[in-house]
Amino acid sequence: MRSAIIILILLGFLLPGCAGTGQALDVADGKRRGNPVVRHGKTAIDSSMLAAINEARSKARKCGSVYMPAAGPVVWNHKMAGAALRHSMDMASHGEVGHTGSDGSTADERLAREGYQWGRVGENVAVGYPSADEVVRAWLSSKGHCMNIMNPGFNEIGSAWAWGVYQGGSSARYWTLVLGIARGLPGH
Repeated sequence: MRSAIIILILLGFLLPGCAGTGQALDVADGKRRGNPVVRHGKTAIDSSMLAAINEARSKARKCGSVYMPAAGPVVWNHKMAGAALRHSMDMASHGEVGHTGSDGSTADERLAREGYQWGRVGENVAVGYPSADEVVRAWLSSKGHCMNIMNPGFNEIGSAWAWGVYQGGSSARYWTLVLGIARGLPGH
């Protein structure tokens, strides 16, 4: 099993990004057969996600009809990224997009499994977007996802994606973004 995971991770670094239309969804669609291919770690994807989130937070905006003032920058958290990775892998391996894991877990439970002592947490998921910039743009056009990104109470993020078949078609990236603040910090 361990060698299969290593092979999947290596394949994730070798495969090119997929193009196509993406959807920021909170519902389950389609089924996946086989194992997801995963890319994770402190990579260009991590850096581009952090940059895209901080760029978005630096400007006041409307999330739906709700005005959100600019918010301070967030920092990368590896435990959050681990929780995001496991959820992206789970979604990709089941061909479903949603906030509830196949084991019934929620974002706060997945963070606790990683050893992150959260005070407040939010999660965005999506499928089909080929880059961090594109998935962040999609989340900003969705009221709830946008409000998570702009929430001034969050000061850390972690994100990951995994390859998986979506709606019986071609492979797509299953994205998870976890936002939060650790327990015991002001604002939780």
